[in-house]
Amino acid sequence: MTLKQAKSVAYPIIGIEASDVTLKNVNELHRHGKEVHVFFTDRSKQKEEQERVAAYNVDGYFTDDIAFTKQLLGRD
Repeated sequence: MTLKQAKSVAYPIIGIEASDVTLKNVNELHRHGKEVHVFFTDRSKQKEEQERVAAYNVDGYFTDDIAFTKQLLGRD
């Protein structure tokens, strides 16, 4: 799905693979009232990618390492 399509769908939450997440995309989707939830397909880079996208104010994570995610978000 393209950014243009994601902005126009009726769904309030958009799932994006971590390698496609940019600050521009997150901000644009937020401006259109969408939540951005990120999933991680490369387990070897999952922690690194979680740290990167956390700075972009994403709204949710689909993760295999919930303990790390909670620690990253200060919710442990």
